[in-house]
Amino acid sequence: MIQETDYRRLARYFAGECTDSERAETEAWLSADPSRRYEAEQLRGLWSASERPAWEPNTDVAWTRVATRLHIGDPAPLTLMPAASTPLSGKFRWRSSASRQWAIPALVSAAIVAASAVVYVTLERREIAVRHAPAATQPHEFRTARGQRAVIVLGDGSRVELGAASVLRFEESNGTRRVDLEGQAVFDVVHDTLRPFVVRSANAITEDLGTRFTVRAYRGESRVQVFVASGRVALRAVGSPSSSGTLLGPNDLGVLDSVGRATVRNGVDSTTHLAWTRDRFVFDNTRVGDIIDEVSRWFDVEIRVSDPAILERRITMNVPARSLSEVIGAVTAPLRLRSEKRGSLVVIQ
Repeated sequence: MIQETDYRRLARYFAGECTDSERAETEAWLSADPSRRYEAEQLRGLWSASERPAWEPNTDVAWTRVATRLHIGDPAPLTLMPAASTPLSGKFRWRSSASRQWAIPALVSAAIVAASAVVYVTLERREIAVRHAPAATQPHEFRTARGQRAVIVLGDGSRVELGAASVLRFEESNGTRRVDLEGQAVFDVVHDTLRPFVVRSANAITEDLGTRFTVRAYRGESRVQVFVASGRVALRAVGSPSSSGTLLGPNDLGVLDSVGRATVRNGVDSTTHLAWTRDRFVFDNTRVGDIIDEVSRWFDVEIRVSDPAILERRITMNVPARSLSEVIGAVTAPLRLRSEKRGSLVVIQ
């Protein structure tokens, strides 16, 4: 059971402000007691939900509803301000761990509820859901739509942050914890040498060796990307022997192509691969076509270009993912393009 004296330690741990030794000590403390780790994961899910920006009205949705009720016809297009995560209460509009530490005791009762139920923070266009999946031999499936995300706490305390338009299936059989993923997710795995944790995505197998890592494998993409934030993983093609896996360490990016060839980049900046978990779009010399796909999934809109050549142009950008108009502006401004919004359609020309 987590005591009141532990809240400050957890606040520093959740905010990533611990030293390496403090983080190792905290993780050992959590791992020593499964019930303590589970309670901490519930607190972390609520902590993550609380740091989202304050609520903003979605004027497009509101005006469309009013116009429909008044029989005005097609409403005039307005600038889209997508709904951000609705705070649980006014207390939760935090920006730093220092301003949040005092409120952690208030989360304990919510965490107790979360231990036996599903906690949702539901939004107009985006959803952060904290869900608990008990350990079982029957597979559990979790889905997010375009414009949605979910945080899933598995029965062993492992935590998965599931990206937009993604599907995750989890089951445990023959002593192996197996996950099938289509889309994008960040895994924070409770390592167990007797129960391997394996992620299958497209033609890739990623096996946890005690780590935090991301996997990206959207349908239609020609490769699977695995980035290791800490610890190690083994990456190999489906059907290959486990001994043939390519080992990835901290800040390594492993890429498996459609024919099963793996390449590794060392010393990769984590910013790009973890930015979506912090509500930011970060791209480095990236095709506009790839950026558009990501933005479309995030905001659940359709984006078209008047000239296919635009899709092959490349830009670098780092912007908050709060406003569609702000993100589109970051794409069009450096290329001297312009955009027009027509309901849920954006045209770049």
